[in-house]
Amino acid sequence: ALKGGAELDSSREVVAFCGLANPEGFFTALRAAGYRVRAEEPYPDHHRFTEREISLLKVKHSGLALVCTEKDAVKLGWYSGGDLFVAGMECR
Repeated sequence: ALKGGAELDSSREVVAFCGLANPEGFFTALRAAGYRVRAEEPYPDHHRFTEREISLLKVKHSGLALVCTEKDAVKLGWYSGGDLFVAGMECR
């Protein structure tokens, strides 16, 4: 399930982003769970996201919901946008 400011409509396309050693595992798990992943944005493992990076993701993928891992969400505690969803799943 995806957690966020509101329920994510399963028909909505998403951009998946993460800072994992194996980002493909996350992208594959999202697709396997039925999410419509339109774009994948991998970052280096343990990446600390900046406001500028999130802004650029939103511009580059306008209209798509942003989806990240729980691990990455911890580093995004400063973000208050309602279009960020957190995938509550194990990704290896």
